[in-house]
Amino acid sequence: MTFQKVITLILLIGIPFALFGRSSEKISTEEAFALLSSAFQKHVTSGLVDYPAISKDTDFKSFLKWLETADPKTLPDEKTKMAFWVNAYNALAIQNVIISSKPADKEWIASVLDVTGFFSTRTQKVAGQKLTLNKLEKEVAFPQFNDARLHFAFVCSALSCPLLPAMAYTADNIDILIKQVAWEFLQNPLKNRLDKKKKTLYLSQIFNWYRPDFEKDGKSLVDFLNPYFDETTQNFLQQNKVQIKFLEYNWALNLRKKP
Repeated sequence: MTFQKVITLILLIGIPFALFGRSSEKISTEEAFALLSSAFQKHVTSGLVDYPAISKDTDFKSFLKWLETADPKTLPDEKTKMAFWVNAYNALAIQNVIISSKPADKEWIASVLDVTGFFSTRTQKVAGQKLTLNKLEKEVAFPQFNDARLHFAFVCSALSCPLLPAMAYTADNIDILIKQVAWEFLQNPLKNRLDKKKKTLYLSQIFNWYRPDFEKDGKSLVDFLNPYFDETTQNFLQQNKVQIKFLEYNWALNLRKKP
């Protein structure tokens, strides 16, 4: 059984099925995360999103409604709070795509860069305030947690992003799920790869844009990424000095196309 299936099974066992259809104002944080997981399990495959389907999904709409007035300050621990903001970002990025498209006409944006202010000016209500994706990420989440791993968890609806899991983040799964997402991200040659002959490590632009986050405390990029590489790559990087180059970012929408 694959890692994803194991996590999904664990999550499904814990979902209180009676919550579906309940008012979003009366559900708990755990139940809200379960609603988002339900929507993602139905409409996210290999990191790609079925936007036409999730735009109509009642569980997804209920999570967004709950998100408007939820109070993360009341959450019991840091991991739950981190899961809250990761789930918020990923859900709002999807909703940004939906409201920027024309679902009634079955027209979907080709890229988030085609939408003026997708990250910087388009706001949605979360935790009682109107936030852009940039403000949520850079002014709320990162100052609070100061954790570079969040760059693996935030998915901006582009193909070059790390994969969106088919489940919500929770306090129980956030560490192992981020590790798995990071590992899959670094194993994907379209996003990151090592050319041993040229002794060149080609990395995602994410590691260029946010390099200071990964290199804090005197670490190099290779130091930070080493735990997420396979053993062969780790050994090569330990025995050889490599140059780092950054790959072009593919901003095309992470749309799951119908077969």
